[in-house]
Amino acid sequence: MPILHAEALPSRPLTAIACRQAEHMQLFHHRHARFLRFIDTQQKWLLLHLTAHTCASAGLTRCETGAAANWIADRATDLGIASRNTALAFFGQLAAYGYIERRDCRADRRIKLVALSPETRRIMADWAATLVASLRPDDIDDAVGPDDFWPIYLDIAGAVLDSPDYLVPPPDVRQIQEMRGGWLVISHMLGHIDPNDVGFDRISLRDFNAPACARAFGLSRSTVYRLLRQAGDAGIMGSGAEAQIPFVWLSGNYLQKYCRWNGSLFSAAHAACGISAHSEATARKLPELRLGTASAIRAPAMSFF
Repeated sequence: MPILHAEALPSRPLTAIACRQAEHMQLFHHRHARFLRFIDTQQKWLLLHLTAHTCASAGLTRCETGAAANWIADRATDLGIASRNTALAFFGQLAAYGYIERRDCRADRRIKLVALSPETRRIMADWAATLVASLRPDDIDDAVGPDDFWPIYLDIAGAVLDSPDYLVPPPDVRQIQEMRGGWLVISHMLGHIDPNDVGFDRISLRDFNAPACARAFGLSRSTVYRLLRQAGDAGIMGSGAEAQIPFVWLSGNYLQKYCRWNGSLFSAAHAACGISAHSEATARKLPELRLGTASAIRAPAMSFF
């Protein structure tokens, strides 16, 4: 089926999708704030996707039997996501809080298997539902549950790991995404964008408030101010005043790069929704998303401007 290609869309529709996603992701954070304390960088998101995809591949039938921790860590190194030690430390942290399960391999007890816990699978299925809702908010049936979105999530994870554009974001985008809480702060900022400023060199965020952002996501003020300071040093954002009213601005060039990069995630989500339905029930609940065409997504996105 035709695929939604981010690079084929103008920046305004991509910005509209990104702003809508930011709104949904803030709600997602409120639902799973405790878990997301540990997923505060893009690197950790990718490690989660890699773990889920590797475990599903090892299970052959998408049952969560687990995969060797060393194998996942080696894959993370090969993909350039994280070093082996970083990946293993991440597994240990999540396992300590019950978000990852550790098991002995029945074939070789020297091998330790890891797998996402049932709670983590529900959260990641909810993440997939959040992406789908950002694309087509009117197509989510109330009867759709986590079990329906878990197969879709696995397809999204696989597509993301196969996307060089998403794995290696532009340097300035990566700088923010790899900072603690960076993805949360950017989501908060996108909620304060004036659509009339899109396309200009500087985009005002007139109602943005750093302390309010810190409170919204349970971050310390020092963490938010450190991120803003480094972003300012890189020319990604800054502050100004108009009619003696101070405001924060975001670089238009950065926003365009971010939306193109983020668009590759939606390309993966759309491709996953277009794959043959894993169950007839899911296909009935998501008819256009699962079996539709790229125009089904492109038209609503374009209509915002």
